Amino acid sequence: VIIVELTICLTLYTSPLEWKWNYLRWSLNSRPSASENLLLNVNECALNIDNCDADVRATCTNTPGSFTCACNAGYSGNGITCVDINECTLSIDNCDGQAACVNTIGSFNCGCNVGYSGDGVTCIDINECDLNLDNCHLNATCSNTIGSFFCTCRPGFSGNGVSCIDIDECALGTDQCDGVNGRCFNVKGSYTCTCNNGYRGDGRTCVDIDECAEQIDNCDNNAQCTNLPGNFTCACNAGFTGNGISCL
Repeated sequence: VIIVELTICLTLYTSPLEWKWNYLRWSLNSRPSASENLLLNVNECALNIDNCDADVRATCTNTPGSFTCACNAGYSGNGITCVDINECTLSIDNCDGQAACVNTIGSFNCGCNVGYSGDGVTCIDINECDLNLDNCHLNATCSNTIGSFFCTCRPGFSGNGVSCIDIDECALGTDQCDGVNGRCFNVKGSYTCTCNNGYRGDGRTCVDIDECAEQIDNCDNNAQCTNLPGNFTCACNAGFTGNGISCL
């Protein structure tokens, strides 16, 4: 039976990575034969006597009689010195085309741009109109676009879509009412046309009513009705006196 007693004394010199073996003593109760090999492996990683970069940046792997250093994912270097890889600048991230890449120490984050939703790796357009997330005016229509939306005032209103005010077509003279024999009345977002008294039509086109021919005048039976544009007159017949409405 081979009994090995190992005493290791380490003294820290000027650098945390510079160690010196001060004392190494082997006591063997029975020496191995010439054909026997005695191999002692020191785990530098477990004893923290490796010279690998900090644990967050590199990984130390023990090997028989030595060790290796390898930079962790997100870092580059020889394992002894590791620097952060800027995946965003190098365009090696997996962020969506509609996302912003933000570099972090040893990694990166993806965030969807305004107007998109998702985890940053996959981003889809937000339909602000359907979700009522727009700021369009009550009298405007919302139109969704890729990554955004726009507002348009409805006919009869003017503005930028976020603010819309009624257009007074009558005051501006932009109505299509009969300008001679009709009248324009402004209403919210539109206007209406009506014919003047003595005329009939849709307000856009008005024609004179011949009250005499249609016998809708109020002349006396002993009076003569004469049609006028938009009106009529009554005159008592010869032999009668009065205002035409009443003849004696």
